Amino acid sequence: MCISNTVEMSFSPSIIATLATGPAIQDLRIFLASLEIFNVNPPTVYVYCDTDSADAIAGMTYKGVLHHKVCLDTYAKLSRSDMEGTKGVKFKNLWFDFMTEKIQLLRWVFSKDPEAKNKGVMFCDADICFFGPLPEIPVGARVALSPHDIRPEDERKYGRYNGGYLWISEAQYADIWWNACADARFYEQSALEDLAANVKEHPAWLYEFPVTENYGWWRMWQGSKTAEVLMSEWGMNRSKGGSGITIRGARLGSIHTHMHEKKDGATMVFNGFVVGYLRKLADRHIPAKRLMAALKN
Repeated sequence: MCISNTVEMSFSPSIIATLATGPAIQDLRIFLASLEIFNVNPPTVYVYCDTDSADAIAGMTYKGVLHHKVCLDTYAKLSRSDMEGTKGVKFKNLWFDFMTEKIQLLRWVFSKDPEAKNKGVMFCDADICFFGPLPEIPVGARVALSPHDIRPEDERKYGRYNGGYLWISEAQYADIWWNACADARFYEQSALEDLAANVKEHPAWLYEFPVTENYGWWRMWQGSKTAEVLMSEWGMNRSKGGSGITIRGARLGSIHTHMHEKKDGATMVFNGFVVGYLRKLADRHIPAKRLMAALKN
């Protein structure tokens, strides 16, 4: 008889939260479909939404558990520029208020889901598309953040970490994030630096996701390396699993982009670059084929 002494060193999030108003519904469909493709047991997903989106969400099919709550009617049918030009209720403008709804959402999930206290909660913007299983987080981490990986001058403006991809172990970290927003230089996003500083004195408490997670168009166009060099880091290897796409030889986990963008040139070129790899893989790699179908739908 052999007794295993294996100690679990990491885990994947099992509870995810996101925001979705009308313009994000198409993104949300891709978000959920990609979670299903790459996770045998898809995570429980909680969505803050507006009234117009609630019916669409209620009608979505998802192999995991999907909850939604109407909380975003204040922001319905408004563009970012509209909100940035409107005085906020809690912060300087309505866009800042909207961005901090993700903190309120995290608080709600921790209060609603008993498992959240044991497993933590991951927040993802709805325009995340997964290209592999959910990321692994080291046991012992309290907060997991995604560095922008952009040139220093842009990081000073927009913040070191991206506000659309993070995980926290306890509700208290949502409170710390909220309090840091009062003096933030760039909305809720730069306030994540204060959250990181709160746990940095214990190195194991702060985990930074690798470059293969939450790869947004900004990394390609605002990176310290040229776009050509960054593109050369991408490749294909079906044996790595996931979609078969790799970055620096490691499996791509997720990208951050509006896949159906029709106006912003930088986003469209990035999307075309990524989809080009999927097309090459789809004929011989079933996960890539399934993801291509999800993107078309």
